[in-house]
Amino acid sequence: MAQKKETLMTMLCDIFTGPLKNLVYLTMVFGAGFAVFFIYSFWQFWIAESVNNHLHWGLAVILSGMVIMLMKIWFWMLMMRNSIVRALEK
Repeated sequence: MAQKKETLMTMLCDIFTGPLKNLVYLTMVFGAGFAVFFIYSFWQFWIAESVNNHLHWGLAVILSGMVIMLMKIWFWMLMMRNSIVRALEK
C-alpha cells in the first residue's frame, strides 16, 4: 500500500472539506476584507498629515495586521489538527 505524501497544498485543500468548511470560507472572506483594510489603512497612515490621523491609522494598521495573523494561525492549527487525526487513524 503506497503512502500518500502530504504536501502543503493538500493540507490546505483538506481544511475546505472538513466539518468547518463553511466557517473556513467565511474566515477567508473576512481575511480578504481585513487585508484590503490593512493596505488602505497603511496608505492612509502614509499620507496622513496630523499626529492624530497618524495615531488613528497606525492603530488601524496594527489591529488589522493582528487579525490577519490570528486568522493565519487558526488556519495552521486546522491543518495540524487534520494531520494529527489522519496520523491517528492509520
